[in-house]
Amino acid sequence: MGIYDGIYLYTDMDGTLLDDDKNIPEVNLRALKRFTDEGGMFGAATGRSPHNLSFFPEVLPLTAPSILDNGGVLYDVLGRKYIECTYIPKQKSMELVYRLLEISPEASVQMYTREAIYQANLSPDRWVDPLIAKEGIIERPMRPEDVPGEWIKIVLCLPEEKLHKTLDMIDLGAMRKDFAAVVSGKIYFEFLSPGRTKGSGVASMRKKNPSIKKILAIGDYYNDLDMLEQADIAGVPENAPDDIKATADYIVCDNNQGAVADFLRAALGLQI
Repeated sequence: MGIYDGIYLYTDMDGTLLDDDKNIPEVNLRALKRFTDEGGMFGAATGRSPHNLSFFPEVLPLTAPSILDNGGVLYDVLGRKYIECTYIPKQKSMELVYRLLEISPEASVQMYTREAIYQANLSPDRWVDPLIAKEGIIERPMRPEDVPGEWIKIVLCLPEEKLHKTLDMIDLGAMRKDFAAVVSGKIYFEFLSPGRTKGSGVASMRKKNPSIKKILAIGDYYNDLDMLEQADIAGVPENAPDDIKATADYIVCDNNQGAVADFLRAALGLQI
């Protein structure tokens, strides 16, 4: 038994748990170890999938199921097991992918499944997702109609100005029946199953685990909003936009200085 038994912590990764160089500040690692050693349950809540978690499962004490694919998936990272998985309609998804490429032939358009990340743009001149390039993540070039299995989400990746211009040419309102649409970063826009958010992942965890006493969540961007609202205690790092900060119980230091550790200090009095 520990002083944090029954308390769950969900953290966004990029821009929150990770610094700008995509590393985990040492103070965050120490805080998470202290939290989990004292009975706390920790999971990631991220747009990343089981295919692009990089080295993080090797160093993080992921004691709780993680909320991946921006809520499309609940996943036991250490056990490499899907707990919950939702899908988008495949025919509509293929049509959407070709429409995105018609508008922006240079775009990176990724199709996520349980098995892999597929890249719909087969042009050697396409824009390369910088996260894919930096972390050496595998994405398999493939025409949408050849992608096997069900799709979890589509990710559109473009430089910020071009991303906005592309989205302005799509009627997102007309797509609500088939997709949830979310801004997940300045250069990322995602299409998920309707109703799926990081917040829906938090709600699923409450239903599955009636022993949960309290859920803490921290995140820095618009795809974190629903999660922050669902949490009992919400934290936002200093580097977040002002309208995200407005949702917080605690505004903590920026992601480069150890925002997760600062949040645990503020919310729980955790000593590091």
